[in-house]
Amino acid sequence: MHTGYKIFDTVTHPTINGKWIDGRSGENFNEFKKTIGRSQIRRACAIGLPNIGGYTHEEFYKKCSEQKKIFAVGAITTNKIQKILKEIELLYSIGFRGLKIHPRLLKHEFSVDELALIFSHCSDLDITVFLCTYYHCKTNIFPTQDPFWVIVNSLKRCPDARVVLLHGGGVRVLEYAELVRFNKNILLELSLTLTKYTGSSIDMDLEFLFSNFDQKICIGSDHPEMNYQRFFNKLDCFFEGLSKQKISNICYRNIEKFLKID
Repeated sequence: MHTGYKIFDTVTHPTINGKWIDGRSGENFNEFKKTIGRSQIRRACAIGLPNIGGYTHEEFYKKCSEQKKIFAVGAITTNKIQKILKEIELLYSIGFRGLKIHPRLLKHEFSVDELALIFSHCSDLDITVFLCTYYHCKTNIFPTQDPFWVIVNSLKRCPDARVVLLHGGGVRVLEYAELVRFNKNILLELSLTLTKYTGSSIDMDLEFLFSNFDQKICIGSDHPEMNYQRFFNKLDCFFEGLSKQKISNICYRNIEKFLKID
């Protein structure tokens, strides 16, 4: 495991009861604190997920607030737009300044109208939206419209919304990167894609982004779905030969600036 740099892990999932997706074992907040304490994690976004690990808004935020290294990201837990807008206000009142939209777990294909309303509401409250861009799943909940263009058209209606595109669009990572390239209010996050496609042409795409898009990307582990050893080993490959400035941009500068963290 490389120890020459510090990471702001943009995607982590400690849970209240330590359970993970499909009832698998994850890490509760106490266990997660020990895990990141043994690694070179500078900070981390703890991202809540709907109906996973005993999630409730209040308890999740409380657990996050107990650890200085953590930026709390609350979960949208409903797929009804009017309830979502009210939930955004609730999240804000609790203290969250980031929220996660997970279409697959919500089993909902968001329309342009719905996503634009969410972006606009979050922009008004200065909340950063963390939007999952990994769509591959069973056909019954697979999108029927191209999610990329849904995002584009939603952002056109609310160009000031601050959005982190989680998982980099998966196998379409370069296409999503080109969207981010021209828009300062969007940041491309590369967890999952970073480790999922090892040995494929996606590795070449990622290497290109690390070399040429260092001011537009950030990185996350997707822990506990991905273990830290594999995450850091993969980073070592992409950081080889990069300047310290580019590495620090990717590791923490971009996301800290984006989230307005001093």
